[in-house]
Amino acid sequence: MPRSAPTLSGLQQKMNLLIFIMAVTECLFFAGIIFGWANIRPVMYAEGYFDTCSRSSRISNLEANVTEESIGNVSLVFPPPDCEEQKYMFSLVFTISSSMLNFSSLFTGFFLDLMGTLVSKIAATFLFTSGCLMIALSTPSTAWLLFPAYSFLLPVGGYWHLISNFQIGNLFEKRQGTVITLLSGCFDSSSFVFVVFRVLYENGISLRNEFLVYSAASLFLLLNAVFNLPRTYIPFPLPEDWTKNWKPKIEKKYSQGEGIKLPDIQEKNEASEEDQTAADKNGNVEGAEDSKAECKSGPSPPLKRISSVVEPKQLLRDQSFLSCLTSMNYVLHVLFVSVNQLKLYCFMGTAEDFIKTFDLQPETELHYLIAFGITQLTGVFFAPLMGVLVDRNKKYRSAGSSPLETLHDFVLPLALTALTGLLFSALLLVPVIQVQYATFIVQVMFRAFTYGLAFSFLSCNFPVQHIGKLIGIMMAVAGSISLLQLPIFMFVSTHLDGDPTYLNMAFAGLGCIAFVHPLHVMCYTRSRAPPLPRLDDDVEVPLSPVRTESAA
Repeated sequence: MPRSAPTLSGLQQKMNLLIFIMAVTECLFFAGIIFGWANIRPVMYAEGYFDTCSRSSRISNLEANVTEESIGNVSLVFPPPDCEEQKYMFSLVFTISSSMLNFSSLFTGFFLDLMGTLVSKIAATFLFTSGCLMIALSTPSTAWLLFPAYSFLLPVGGYWHLISNFQIGNLFEKRQGTVITLLSGCFDSSSFVFVVFRVLYENGISLRNEFLVYSAASLFLLLNAVFNLPRTYIPFPLPEDWTKNWKPKIEKKYSQGEGIKLPDIQEKNEASEEDQTAADKNGNVEGAEDSKAECKSGPSPPLKRISSVVEPKQLLRDQSFLSCLTSMNYVLHVLFVSVNQLKLYCFMGTAEDFIKTFDLQPETELHYLIAFGITQLTGVFFAPLMGVLVDRNKKYRSAGSSPLETLHDFVLPLALTALTGLLFSALLLVPVIQVQYATFIVQVMFRAFTYGLAFSFLSCNFPVQHIGKLIGIMMAVAGSISLLQLPIFMFVSTHLDGDPTYLNMAFAGLGCIAFVHPLHVMCYTRSRAPPLPRLDDDVEVPLSPVRTESAA
């Protein structure tokens, strides 16, 4: 019969909850801080990083063409428009950091699958803490340290922790999608950390002291790995004897990389029955005769027939890496994430220029920039909505339900994400500044939905032992496409006078490509789902990995 959900002890359930809470804390306060660039960049301006314009020039041009933001005891001075080299260097820092986050996932994903959770998280913590210390010790004269620190160490270390935490969803089988999307939402919302940095800086706390304290706090990232998580990985489905010291067992594989196909299941079921018959003849002749007598009396009950089918999750676990990599579902998912990410990166990199197109007073511009930074925190509330939609049918199924059913559950979330992207592009084209409050919220929803589904789709539909590699390749491809943002930034700055309106129009049309993915998943699952047997037919229930007696 289909495998039921494992019954864990009360202590182990509390331990699983503690692991989840600590993972949420890691992702919320550390993993994705680089996306708070819009709020830490003015602090870097005020500190004089990459300042190729003389101070006298800055002061003389202040009243005419410099935006000055004053809060508390600190004045944040933006560079004058003629200081293009400084603006270019800051754009380059963010472009490299966002791209490095994606490219590094290729290495970190393979490393995670090869070396396990403990070693991966120790390495990630070392990189992240080193990056914080490097920024703390940097000065305007050593501004080049931002490239190894902000463009490499922080994104690689933070993103490595995120990838290694996705397996925690395996501890909550009925809520796997919700857990993964919540972790992804915390990753998106961690950009609020630099909002706090900016407010503290404007009230007299030096940038160096902020990063020194943050470096010490980042050692928290080691606690979950050392005391709670297994050395290797958390299996899926979760075994009944699961503990922190669980070790994977070597099992005979049922499939040789051909994926999950109905004929394979039938052949393996027939082979299993032949082996059982041979064992009965050799070991217990009387038992074999009794079995033959029972066969003559009539066909086997449907439940007995279905119970001999190889578990669908076992077949999912035995898929080869190559079959996963070449599947059309994976290819289209990579395209889906890549297009959405390019749109998000281009908006985040031009958010300040976008607000300036409304010709606002400096105080009003500052107000909208801070509003943009604060709304980034709300991603943690939107991301789980996709997880709830993904998990909406799991409570009605047994733990051994079909992978096709799990895959079909993603059609609606994927379609809603593509629709949110179109709405985001449409709002950017509305020339009313008050409407941009809604734009900021929809942008956070779109980002939370995109990354939540990017990781939960892979974690729920592909074998756990390949997740790190598949995520790494997906983000590496998305990062390659995201490199287009730098020439896009330069084109908008030099040929469109910093006005991203035409860029937003282009992305509105490009967003239609995102609908291809949910349409393909819907057609794929419907074409491979066998029809339900009619109750009035006097035949055996067909072997199907999709329908079980609990779902009938």
